[in-house]
Amino acid sequence: MENGAVLEMTGSAPKITFGPPSAPVCEISLDRRAEPPRLQSTCAIHMEAAGQRQLMASDMVGPAQAESVSMAEHLELKKEVARLRQLAEQLIKESKRKSNQIA
Repeated sequence: MENGAVLEMTGSAPKITFGPPSAPVCEISLDRRAEPPRLQSTCAIHMEAAGQRQLMASDMVGPAQAESVSMAEHLELKKEVARLRQLAEQLIKESKRKSNQIA
């Protein structure tokens, strides 16, 4: 293989353990029962590929569950969140201003 490497793991329950074997920080293993087989982890995983972003729970334990979102969708959602925050701040300021006028 040019400019790369292959990691081969064999056996009935292959896994990668991070940290000391007696107290691992995180483990990644193969869930062969799933169809198709999938990786599962005891820690959160952040994956980012060209044009794709995987959104995952930061406190996830067990099989990883992700929702794929295109980078364009992600950026559009960030803009919408910023717009809604700005609107909420304006509404709070307006509410405080009206409360001060009544008092």
